[in-house]
Amino acid sequence: MNRKKQLFAAFVLVLSQVLILFPVITWTQNQFNINTPFIEGLSLLFIVLVSVLLISTILTWVVPKFLREKLLSLMVLLTLFVFIQQNILVSDYGVLDGKEIHFSEAGWISWVEFAMWGFGLFVLIFLNKKVLKHASLILTFSGLASVAVTFSSLFSYDFAGNSRSFAISEKQKFDYSKNKNILVFLLDGFQSDLFTQIIEDEPEIKSEFSGFDYYPNTTAVFSKTYPTIPLLLTGKTYQKKQGIHEFLVSAYQESLLTDLIDAGWHVGLFPHIKKLLPVKNNIMSNAIDENGWPEIIKNYSQTLDLSLLRTVPHLIKPSVYNQGKMLLQKPAAQFIEQQKWFDDPLTTLHKMPKVNNHQGLNFLANLKQHGSTSQDRPTFMFYHLMMPHSPFLLDRNLSPVENLHNFNAYHDYAYASLRLMIAYLKELKALGIYDQSAIMIMADHGGGEYTNLKFDSDINSFIPVNNHGYEKASAKPLMLVKDFQANGTFSVSQKPVSLLDVMPTLADFSGLPFEADGLPIKLIKENQARERFFYYYNFTGFDSKYLQDFNIFQIKGHVNDEASWRHKGILTVSDVAKVKNNEAYHLNQIIRFGTDIKQDADHSNRFITSKNPLYNNSSLTLNQTKTKLTIPMASPLIQGDTYQLILNMSSKEQTQSLRVKFNDDWSNPVSVEGESMDYHIPFIFRGSDLKKLDITIDQMKDKVDASIRVSKLLLKKINVVGLNSDGTDLFFDFSEDISAIHPEGFWSAEKWGRWTAKEESSVLFLGTKDFCHNKTVQLNVLKFQVGVIIDQFKVFLNDQKLTLLNKKTSNQGIQLTYDCPITFNHTSNLIKLTFETNTTLAPSEISNSKDVRKLGMGIRNFAIKNNQLN
Repeated sequence: MNRKKQLFAAFVLVLSQVLILFPVITWTQNQFNINTPFIEGLSLLFIVLVSVLLISTILTWVVPKFLREKLLSLMVLLTLFVFIQQNILVSDYGVLDGKEIHFSEAGWISWVEFAMWGFGLFVLIFLNKKVLKHASLILTFSGLASVAVTFSSLFSYDFAGNSRSFAISEKQKFDYSKNKNILVFLLDGFQSDLFTQIIEDEPEIKSEFSGFDYYPNTTAVFSKTYPTIPLLLTGKTYQKKQGIHEFLVSAYQESLLTDLIDAGWHVGLFPHIKKLLPVKNNIMSNAIDENGWPEIIKNYSQTLDLSLLRTVPHLIKPSVYNQGKMLLQKPAAQFIEQQKWFDDPLTTLHKMPKVNNHQGLNFLANLKQHGSTSQDRPTFMFYHLMMPHSPFLLDRNLSPVENLHNFNAYHDYAYASLRLMIAYLKELKALGIYDQSAIMIMADHGGGEYTNLKFDSDINSFIPVNNHGYEKASAKPLMLVKDFQANGTFSVSQKPVSLLDVMPTLADFSGLPFEADGLPIKLIKENQARERFFYYYNFTGFDSKYLQDFNIFQIKGHVNDEASWRHKGILTVSDVAKVKNNEAYHLNQIIRFGTDIKQDADHSNRFITSKNPLYNNSSLTLNQTKTKLTIPMASPLIQGDTYQLILNMSSKEQTQSLRVKFNDDWSNPVSVEGESMDYHIPFIFRGSDLKKLDITIDQMKDKVDASIRVSKLLLKKINVVGLNSDGTDLFFDFSEDISAIHPEGFWSAEKWGRWTAKEESSVLFLGTKDFCHNKTVQLNVLKFQVGVIIDQFKVFLNDQKLTLLNKKTSNQGIQLTYDCPITFNHTSNLIKLTFETNTTLAPSEISNSKDVRKLGMGIRNFAIKNNQLN
């Protein structure tokens, strides 16, 4: 190959490494931080490739002949050195959390780099001919190695999970239902102290919030908006176990929003900042498929910056990092915006008209103009309004003001925000949907530094700066709640509310079951003792992977009482969080089985050891005889202790059965009904390896096409009481709290006992190996039953049916005595006592019955005693 062709090949390879191959590696390894899917980015990479070929051709053509060999040697060495720099000499700077990177502390890698580039300079000057002699060989090696590493990174890329991105449509922003609406107004940075002060100064404002309850003792969870909005919309708290971008993707995938969509609701989400949630059509109805060139170019610039940071020598890295601003991304985005090259007239059809420069005033104008009740299904709307967040743009009269950063400006802007909020509520009343709407008006956090711009010792509501003042002010968000049909007078409640309670409250409004850490606000008691936590950190931008370290505060008491506050330490990112896929399982941690197993939110695939398990959109399908899971435990299990496995399952057929083996012990059969629900399977841990739990799920299917779907798995520790020795009697009164024996399938407590509520009701207790020896089981039941033939009432110990020995009727009821013929294998055994009730009524008779609670056996107590019971 002549020198000209070699030079062209060297130009192509170096430019391809820097502009295509190495960015592809970065793109595939950072997919949760980059919105544009790689497949869509290929169109841009094709343009870059054409540009590389064109630039290489021009450079080869214009380089003078006398420089050709020297430049060829330089380019050949560059292809080799940038490959080593990118893939071998990789410095660990920690996470990109906004902190300064100390490049001078690189250690031995910087010395190796210095030696490598120094050696390269020596070779270029003194061994130039040897480089030229082996130029083709070096180029071939560098090219093949770069391509091989690039393609290997593509194999780990989640093509399924990193699907098309969407834009937010405002076309139905103010379209409501005539019958049922849940509306959330997020007033960013509105501190509860300000609202308290405003309504004390002007009590007449209270009348504008008819039907609302105000909760001044509400605490935020985070000091900033970024992690708070996913908390409000999913109920999940960011704990630095994964990157914030990855968390944002995973948190929404199974949330109340997806449940609302599945239940036929119209869900409209309108965040002020798009990157605060993944814009996907499975969580919102107003997501439109629109992934344009500006976004692709911005994301390419981001990956190119990160790639260059790895590729260039240490001496140049600070210039590329640019104190966290990076080299290319922001200039590229600003240039595109200024040139307006990619303006699409179609996008304006999905935006509300801009009739006012202020977001809140524009919101009001469009609500008046476009508000309607045209939605034919229940509606959930989330509106994020950046007021009274700084900059403070309006005065008390809703007139624009200069950006004054002081307490009075913050106070006036908060007052203006309230005036606008009152105007919004009036429009809802004019539309006739106020009574048909549950409304939450809240803030994501308090004012923080805004509040402390002014402190007056006579104003008790504002906390002094010298004692965690910023933190405490940030923890006090506004919280106003109105239920459906609520139109009474405004009231104030001192319930200890947390923003953790928002999602359970929204779920309660919707009527859909959803598990979250908090409580529906209506269930919180006025003087309830609650331990609330608040995480304070400094915001450094949206590009931070794990956010800054969190200062953890515990609040036990009223949020305004400084004695309630305790600083509990710092939450930072551990090395374990960076390798989430290898993390062990914690008790009470939910495992979710989803479509994309390799990149599932909880990485549930790491537990499955069966061959070829099958999955559908949201579950593990038990379509084979046995499915095996091995779960590594974060904390050792205790041999002989009792645990409970909870599986959320549904069946393709109406009823299917399965059993679970824990190490070597099989559970009792479990009948899985058609609908999705939780099934509790208790067990005693007897494994020899305390750091793992081996589970085998055996589906006892009758039909070839029958299948059971498992969507969630949860493991928790339970305490079960029982017999201490073979000679001990056991007695439980069902009129008292029987939670110690874990009742299932009963109606709520009665003064005299419990009603069996479905075909099977059961309790748990522990028994020794021969606890049944010379004993009988006695039940005392009500004399009066409805729809039940007492002779068909069956009792089982585990899966063995007991024989009725005696039935004795008295004024107190009926006493049933059964044999106890079972011998168990272990010193301590988990016993499930099951009551099977067969009703004689047809389904239509059951639905028409005036007292459905009586369609079962009324059990007063049960006992296991020596000899025949009298």
